[in-house]
Amino acid sequence: YKTQYFQDVKFDLVPDGNNFKVVVIVDEKPVIKKINIEGNEQFTDDVLLKALGVSEGQVLSQHLLKQGTNKIKDKYRTKGYKFVSVDMALDTNDATKETVVNVTIGEGLKYKIDSISFTGNTEFKSSFLRRKMQTKVNKLYIPFLKGVFEETKFNSDLERLAFEYQKVGYLDVAITPEFAYDEEKQRISITL
Repeated sequence: YKTQYFQDVKFDLVPDGNNFKVVVIVDEKPVIKKINIEGNEQFTDDVLLKALGVSEGQVLSQHLLKQGTNKIKDKYRTKGYKFVSVDMALDTNDATKETVVNVTIGEGLKYKIDSISFTGNTEFKSSFLRRKMQTKVNKLYIPFLKGVFEETKFNSDLERLAFEYQKVGYLDVAITPEFAYDEEKQRISITL
């Protein structure tokens, strides 16, 4: 059972004269026959299949599929697609023990950062805090400065800002982000 190849393992005792036989009944997990990906424009199927981390011919693992789904979401979020959705549907043929994995991507909107503002910061100037952040505002007149919201980078920024406050004695500092979205312009304003 620990091999992860079986959905269920049962043991039966069958009388055999004066003895008993132990019969092991196994229910094998299905094998992935095919993986279909749809709804993706930002990344190719090959890139997403690699992020998914499972392949055709492999034994189906719900755990690995969940991890792969999260990796695909992370990949999109690093490109500014904060509201990406990844849905998984399994079509299993119980007779052949084969499964078709259907992955549907809802890329959502790509948000650029309109502004980053600070409230309640009396120890440091907003300009100092802004310089400590890797997350930058999108400035239309500077083409190489993308200003796309990347969740992992932003979370690192929050930790970095908290550390700056902790260095000067604010050990219990709490930085709570608030987001305002302009769906029409696909822009986000952040208040810390």
